[in-house]
Amino acid sequence: MAIGASELAKTVGVSYKQIDHWSRCGYIHPQNPDPGSGIRRSYSDMEAARVLVFAALSHLGVTPSGAHTMVELGWFDDEGAFHTELHVRKLIVRIEVGP
Repeated sequence: MAIGASELAKTVGVSYKQIDHWSRCGYIHPQNPDPGSGIRRSYSDMEAARVLVFAALSHLGVTPSGAHTMVELGWFDDEGAFHTELHVRKLIVRIEVGP
């Protein structure tokens, strides 16, 4: 299943421009890369989960490059959105409660 960039942005609470920026920087990957102007980008469920992580970390003040590093170091894996959301929630609890 795929989700469009506008719908994804609304779902995770970031702007369409933010999704577009992350795509152009290579942090997230649409199903139709390099779509060009006027072509709708769509994202797989796995990429939507990755966007959820980026959005959550962004709301916590983490830079896109920092979020990318966290994702590449294992914050995101092949178990899908629920697993990713669980990691983000654990991260938020660690930040609020402390080590």
